[in-house]
Amino acid sequence: MDYTGVVLLIGLFVLNACSLYFITQSNLMISGGMNIAAMLATVVLAYHFEQMNDIAIVIIACFVVVLCVVGLKLYLKHKNKNKE
Repeated sequence: MDYTGVVLLIGLFVLNACSLYFITQSNLMISGGMNIAAMLATVVLAYHFEQMNDIAIVIIACFVVVLCVVGLKLYLKHKNKNKE
C-alpha cells in the first residue's frame, strides 16, 4: 500500500475542511492560506503519482484563459473611456 499517497490525500481533505471552516466560522483571515496550502498539496499529490505533465498543461491553459479575460476587460474599459 502507498502510505505517502494516502497521507497526502487525507491532508488535502483536512486542508480543504479547515479552509471552509475559516471562511464560515472564524474571525481569523487565514482561509486564503489554507487554500494555497491545499493547492500545494494537490501539486505534491499529482507529482507523487507522476501526473505533473497533465497538471502543467491545465495550469497553462487556465493562465491563458485568465490573460484573455483580463485583456478583454481592459480593452473594453479603454474603449468605453475613449467613447465618452
